[in-house]
Amino acid sequence: MQDRYIAPEVQEMMNRLKKSVDDIMVDLEKAKLFPERKADIMEQVELTTFVMDTLFVENNLAELEKSFLYIESLRHNIPHWEKP
Repeated sequence: MQDRYIAPEVQEMMNRLKKSVDDIMVDLEKAKLFPERKADIMEQVELTTFVMDTLFVENNLAELEKSFLYIESLRHNIPHWEKP
């Protein structure tokens, strides 16, 4: 099987996306959210991570950038607490 060429920009964006996913997971653990709210956010993160490797192998920089922006948007909009 032949190794595919991965553009440096794609590699860099994938690294940024992976760090962003790690960051959102830490933020979710710290946040005091209703369980269903936390589950909704987790599901959205899981859907994004599901396609990350495919986008990487396909050298799809534009979609990786969109995924990165989406995860960052989710992360920055996590409320730190919710009242029951």
